[in-house]
Amino acid sequence: MIGILRKIFGAPEPITVETLKSALSEAERDRRKSRVEVRKWERERKKLVGRMKTSRTEGNQLEVDYLWDQFKQHRVEGAEIRRDGRVFNLEALALGRTVRALERLEKKKDRDGARNLIERIRASGLPERIALDRDEQLRSLEEMNQILEEFTGEREEADADPEKAMFLAELDSIQEVESSGEAEEAKVREDELLRRFEEDPEA
Repeated sequence: MIGILRKIFGAPEPITVETLKSALSEAERDRRKSRVEVRKWERERKKLVGRMKTSRTEGNQLEVDYLWDQFKQHRVEGAEIRRDGRVFNLEALALGRTVRALERLEKKKDRDGARNLIERIRASGLPERIALDRDEQLRSLEEMNQILEEFTGEREEADADPEKAMFLAELDSIQEVESSGEAEEAKVREDELLRRFEEDPEA
């Protein structure tokens, strides 16, 4: 996907307020879609945690192992969704500010100022860097890690995963708190556990 800013400022055609407003509408649509994706991701995460709790209670270790792998992949997907969301927010913010600046300059009939503003943005390389954040960096890192896994064989077995052991132990403790009737405390601890888990998606 070509970043909206790169598509607008990288084109040879003159940039007008109308062009930027159209691009801003597109960026706002992307931002709303991203928020929907985040909410969908959060619902899926909640389901995975619930299934993991049930499997631990039933002693179904095979299912726990499977869900753990799904949970870690879900974390990686969440990091990508949130990164896309940050890029959409930056694009919408930049476009909105550019529209307002050009409208002020046009009211003053300052054509040189408007032209200088556009050229300054183009010369900064900012549109390309914002697009690079989404289009290339994450994809390149994922491909590199896949290659490294193939060459080094460093993919850990489930039983040798210390992060998994920590997470499941804390999940068991949370379930004990839930069983004792302390639902609010259990929720606080579960939210904190998930927050810590999501801080390092490459763990």
